[in-house]
Amino acid sequence: MGEAGVERKGLVRRWLIGVVLLATAALPFVHVAIVLPLSPAEQAEISLVMLVVALAASRSQALRPMIIFLSCFASMRYFYWRIAWTLNLSSTLDATASIALLAAETYGLLILFLGYFQSLEAPTRAPAPPRDTSSVDVLIPTYNEPEPIVRRTVIGALAMTYARKRVFVLDDARRPRSRRWRPAWAAATSPVPIIATPKPATSTTRSA
Repeated sequence: MGEAGVERKGLVRRWLIGVVLLATAALPFVHVAIVLPLSPAEQAEISLVMLVVALAASRSQALRPMIIFLSCFASMRYFYWRIAWTLNLSSTLDATASIALLAAETYGLLILFLGYFQSLEAPTRAPAPPRDTSSVDVLIPTYNEPEPIVRRTVIGALAMTYARKRVFVLDDARRPRSRRWRPAWAAATSPVPIIATPKPATSTTRSA
């Protein structure tokens, strides 16, 4: 996508954000849409339509503000129902508990709106540059292990995410089988060197 396409996409996105912000700010004043009584069947139909629209809008980053608008609209309808039909002011104790719960829900609604406002325009962040880490040397000593086990160990060592690492295979070079596969495998697993570390001979001399 060229610079013109990116600029056009950004302009459309900013336009959508402005429209959604204005529509969300106007929600408290859209009295008919919020307080319109609906039967359970009509509420189910409206909820299904809003869900389908939200799922369709979630496929496009540019339409993300539409999901925020639908969420704000549903929250305002719930809040109207909560105030108009569920407050219990019949006694001092009931009124205190009911108003306290309503205050908690009001706080949650405000946090929801503020969270939407903060995340409405997500900035594009570049990945952080890799930090210069210390060099790591991995020494893999072998002693009578079969070749597949040594090979899997080397592959696991090479998969480590250190930026600067060196992997060495320390083989005792005493097994005929090891001497056969070591040269070919050293070339195949470059740059992993295979260092021959012959085991010193054991003295059989005993003191008198």
